[in-house]
Parts: sequence; structure tokens; C-alpha cells
Amino acid sequence: MHKGFPEAGGEVLPMRLRPTLAAWAAVLALVPVLSAPAGASTPIRDGRNDAVVVAVIDSGFTPYHWNYLAAKMPQAQDQDPSNDLPLRDAPDTWLPGFPDPSGFASYSRLDLTLDETNPNRSLSSLQATDAATWAQVQTSTAEATHLYWLPGTKVVGMVDFEGNDVVSSATDHGAGTSSVAVGNLHGTCPECLLVFITYNPCPLENLKCAQKEDALTWAMQQPWIDVITNSYGFSTGLRDRIYDGSDTAIQRQASERGQTIFFSSGNGQANTFTVPNSTLMSSQEGPDWIVTVGGVSPSGGDYSGAGKPADVASVGGSYPSIGGTTVSSSGTFSGTSNATPVVAGMYGRTLYRARRALPGNSRIQQGGVIADQHPDPDLEEEPFVCGETRPDCELSDGLLTAPELRTRLFHGAVHTPQGLAPGGVTNTPVVTQEQQFLHEGHGSYFARLNGTAAWQSEEARIVDPLLGQAQPMARPAGERDWMIVDSYCRQRIWRPWSGGYFRTGQNTLPPSTPDWPIRTALYNACAQGYEASELPNLVPLPPFDVGIGNPDPGTSGTALRLSVSTANRGLYGLELSGMPEGDTERTFLSYQCVMWAADRTCQARRPVGRFVYHQTHLHYHFQDYAKYELRTLLPDGTPDMSPSGLAADGGKAAFCLLDYDQDQPSPSPIYSQPHPLYLTCSGGFSGLAIQGISPYWRDTYVSSLDGQQILIDDVPDGRYAVVIIADPDDRLFETDETDNVSFTPIELKNGAVTTL
Repeated sequence: MHKGFPEAGGEVLPMRLRPTLAAWAAVLALVPVLSAPAGASTPIRDGRNDAVVVAVIDSGFTPYHWNYLAAKMPQAQDQDPSNDLPLRDAPDTWLPGFPDPSGFASYSRLDLTLDETNPNRSLSSLQATDAATWAQVQTSTAEATHLYWLPGTKVVGMVDFEGNDVVSSATDHGAGTSSVAVGNLHGTCPECLLVFITYNPCPLENLKCAQKEDALTWAMQQPWIDVITNSYGFSTGLRDRIYDGSDTAIQRQASERGQTIFFSSGNGQANTFTVPNSTLMSSQEGPDWIVTVGGVSPSGGDYSGAGKPADVASVGGSYPSIGGTTVSSSGTFSGTSNATPVVAGMYGRTLYRARRALPGNSRIQQGGVIADQHPDPDLEEEPFVCGETRPDCELSDGLLTAPELRTRLFHGAVHTPQGLAPGGVTNTPVVTQEQQFLHEGHGSYFARLNGTAAWQSEEARIVDPLLGQAQPMARPAGERDWMIVDSYCRQRIWRPWSGGYFRTGQNTLPPSTPDWPIRTALYNACAQGYEASELPNLVPLPPFDVGIGNPDPGTSGTALRLSVSTANRGLYGLELSGMPEGDTERTFLSYQCVMWAADRTCQARRPVGRFVYHQTHLHYHFQDYAKYELRTLLPDGTPDMSPSGLAADGGKAAFCLLDYDQDQPSPSPIYSQPHPLYLTCSGGFSGLAIQGISPYWRDTYVSSLDGQQILIDDVPDGRYAVVIIADPDDRLFETDETDNVSFTPIELKNGAVTTL
């Protein structure tokens, strides 16, 4: 399982070189940092550069509760000015990384009637007073995001994908999840800021729940959001698409960028511990880059069906939370719906403490780095130094990565003393250690259930090793082997990645053994996943017929038009099939064949995206198949692929895939035909319609077709590379992901194009 970098012998495996830093002995403790004495000349930073933002995707919540008021946050309650936040100002004016408001369809403040003094003030009375304000909230879609911020609260973003039903009672599901994650009174990260995102519940018979998918996709594309927590689902045996299947390519990109996404492991599905099960097969929790959270009872037992397999667990019953009818009232919350935001909050608070420990501007999410240091000598700041107990702690190089923090979260968890035997319905002693790895993953956190002192003691198991103040706890025997097998299984189902316990070519799988029957069953169940040898390999050819031409209908400007071909140089076909998505006839889910029989019969398919109907071409295209760019040409004749090298973006192109012409003689063992197999894109999908490219055939889009352009109005004369990137979002399964880019060098001069 995964997402953090596993430890060996109690130490994190090396991720990067750690430079020697100047000595600095101050490390962050649970008590606030002391402010400068009165009259001191040294200015003090505020806390905006250390802020942590948690997104909760759920039904409505009640922002009037003291759990969400800025005045009730720990930063406002202490005497330390260095952690204060300007929460009455628009977040784009102070929160590092917050996007330009012009990118939203609308960006507005909602001034609410807040009561910071009367603990018995009725929530419903405040909400009724603001009825006209709430009526102004517009519903967001995938194409248009309406973002609101609530001055005087910790809510720096609110997006409603549901339909003007974001505000609700204190007993609403979303009120529970958000309060245990970031609530001032009940949350495991009371210092964290909140982005609350609503979605619209969908009927069970609907094959697509667009609002939930759109909500999650939007959140995953926001690098200013540090943590996402999700606790929703249908209690059925079918968990993909009916369970709001999400974009796993965007998930992986978000995780590798540094965002951490938490999902509940099953919401109480008791399907007798079969593996792989609905948890592994769901497009949310299944992939190796998602943190899956299970639930344990307040007494320490495991719930039948919850947490299988999980990365970590927390309390699934009678947890202190928001509730009642007043601005300060409390209640309880339960289920993996509670466990997930509790763990997400603990991760968020650890990130907050790490950013506070690193001097200077620490807020970042780029290339996996989620905190760094920028000490300012003018402010008498010095670089961070780990505690003496663990001088090579994760912060020793002045950086913190998401895998490092996930490892600390996982390795601070402790298994409960009692669990359930597989298929059991009553508490019985655990038969083997591996059953707890199945139920609880690395272990459980009870957080605020038993009071503040117990919660802070658990937190210290995460934070103290991170800061070098303690050694990590010893991990249970067999845990690492279990996690390697689980990571292997998830990657077989979804696709490989480099951030898990299992790494292709680096790990030896633990052997099958009767002593570990569940682990063996998991391994055997996943052994029939895709094989790299049975996949295609997309290779884009250099763009040709590049020249100035008319822009596409509906666009204007100077168009650089290009023809492109993409060849399949693997031994097996790139074959995509379409299945209807909901009740629409214009959008279809797309599945790729990843395993073949000798008679060219597909044996296994994996979801990879969507087909959409092209209004001009009058047939279906696979979305985001290629991307066109114009980039600066470096002196060595190659394109500058850095952000500064992009001269013009042609956007992503959707293709109808077919065998346009033969690329090379085919050495494939089951494809040797001299004629095309994938012949046409005409007509609509009916059941399982097929598109594809045979081995050593290629698909070609000529420059006259819609979409074959890059608008270059603002590009000065000079030497450039016309670049094509095949499968830019890495949706398709291939044998080689390193050969998906090609280019043609050109010179722009006086409105003409010359190929170099």
C-alpha cells in the first residue's frame, strides 16, 4: 500500500540529497512560539505563508457554528501575532498560491450574520437572517466555477455543485465531516482553513454522478488546496461509476504534485472480506496514490466490511463532533465518514506544524514538495535543524515532501488490540496479524475521542520524528511485506507508479504461504492483471505540413496549422471500447483492452477516459488524445520543455482512432495483417463499439481538420519547435511512457513558416 516512502530499519529510505545546513536549535513544540518583546525592532511574519487548506467534499454544512469562526481559531485565541491570518480579507490578496480570480466564472464574498459572543444563539435564526444572501449562490459546473469566500470564518472557498443547498443544519453529513477535520472545537486540525465543496446526490440507477465527479476533479486541479477528504458512497456491491468514478489520471497528477487525497474505505459494506473487493476496484480508493481510511469501533474492534484493505484507520462511532441547534453545541459522528476526515485533519495539522517549523515562506505544492524554507536574515531567521534524537529527520534538507509526510502519518499509527475474524459479525480475537493489516492498514488513530491529552500524544508519534525529536516507532513484523503485496495489487488493477511500496524492478514480492492466507489470496487475485507485453506503445511522429492557414470555425487569429500521425509500435493493439454514460447519447465511458487471447479476443479492460461526440466530424472522439504546443528552440536544436519555453498552447485534441495507414511491417505474434482492422469512426456507439490502432499502423490527422492548429498572434519571429505530446494526461496503458513526445523545428519570419 504505498503512498509514503517505506522505511527500513526505522529510517526513511533516501529520497534526495540532504545538504548540510547551519546550526539552528529551535524546533516547534505544541505550545505557541513566543512573540518579539514590546518595542523590538525586528518585524514578525504573519501565518499566511504557513497556512494549510483542507477541502471537504460533501453535502451541506453550517458556517455559523463556532467550529468555523475565524475568531475562535487557535491562531486568534493565543497571544502569538506570528500565526495570525487576515480572514476578513479576500483570500486572493493574502493566501499564497490562491488562483487569479479571473479564472472563476464568478468570485464573491458572502457576508454572513455571525455571533461570536452568545454560545446559545440559534443556528437556524442566523441562517434565516441570511436567506437572501444564500439565494445568491450559483451552481458550479465542470465548465464554470463560482467560488465564494466567507469573511470572518475559516472558509476561504465554497463551491456549490449541488444547486444552492450548501447551508444546512448541524446534523447534516457535511457538517460532521468538516467539523471533525478542521473544526475549531472538534477538528484534528483546528488551525486549518476550509474549502467546502457540495455535490448533488444521484439516484442509484444513474450510471454517472456528474456533480460528485466534477467536484472532486475541480479540487484535485487546485494546487493551493493541500488536502482533500471524501466520505460518500453507495452501499452496493458495485463501486465504480455508480460510486461516482473519478479521473484517476488527474488523481495521480495531484498526488505526485503534492496534494494528498483521503477516501473512506467502504462506508460499512459487509461483503465478507473478499479480495480484491469493491474497495480495490473503486476508482476513488483503489489506486495506489489514494489514502484509504478504515473504521474501528470506539472500544477498539473492527467493523465487518469496513477498512478492507485500508492504509490507516480511525474511530467509526460516537466521535465528538458538531451537533445540536446552537452555535456552540456538540454531538457525535460515526462511520468511516468520520474516520476519514479525522485522519485527514491529523495529516493537515502535521503539515501545518512542519511549515511553522521551517522559517520563512513555507507554503508550496510542486513536484511533491509541500513545505520548504526561506529564512530571511533581515528578520533574524536561520535555517531549520533537526532535533538531536534524529538529526537526519525529514526536514533536515529544509524541504518536506508529501510521501515523507504520508510515511510519518502511517508509521505513527498503532493497531488496536482486538478485531474481527474474516466474515465475522461479533468481536472475536484476531487470528493472525495480517487481518489487522487488512482492517486497519498501518493502524488506528483515536484522536479527540479520549480527550486533548490523548490526541496530542498520538500526534506526537507523527510530529516528533518529523522534527527530529524522537525516533519512529518500530513497525509490526510482516507489515512491510503486506503493504508491498497490496501496493502490487493496486498497481496491477490501476497502473504502475513510483510512489508506492511496490516498485517495478526494485521489489521482490513476498512468497505465497499458508501462514499469510489473506495476503496470498490478494496476490493471486491480482496476478491476472495487465501484462506490459500485451499493451500498445504510442509513438507520435514529428508534425508535418506545418504552415500558416485559416483558423478553425469559431476561432480567430493567426493559425499555425499542422498534420500529425501517431503510430502504435507495440506488439498489441490500442483498442478502446465505449459504454453509455448515464442517459446521454453524446458521452461514453472509454475502456482500453489490456490483456489478449491468441485469437485477438480481449480478456480484460480498464477505464481510461471518455468518448465525446464531435459536432463537425459527426462521430465519436477519444478525449485528450494529444496535445499541441509551440516551444522555444534551444541552441542544441531541441524544444525548451520548461514552463518558460512555452510560446503558444494549442490545447488538447480529441481523436477518432483508426488504422489510417501502415507504419512499418508488423512483428506482432497475433497481428500480421496487411489490411486495417480498425476501419471507421462513422455512426454512434451501440453497446460495445470499438476504435483503435493496430500494431505498426498509425492514425493521421491532416492540417485541414478542426483542431489541427496553434494560434500564434502574440508569438514574435524566431526559431521554435512544433511539439506533439501523445496521451498528455497519461490515461492510456502503454509499454513505454518515455517516447510520447516528438517535434519539428521551424522558423517564423514575416508571417511565413520555414521547416528547419
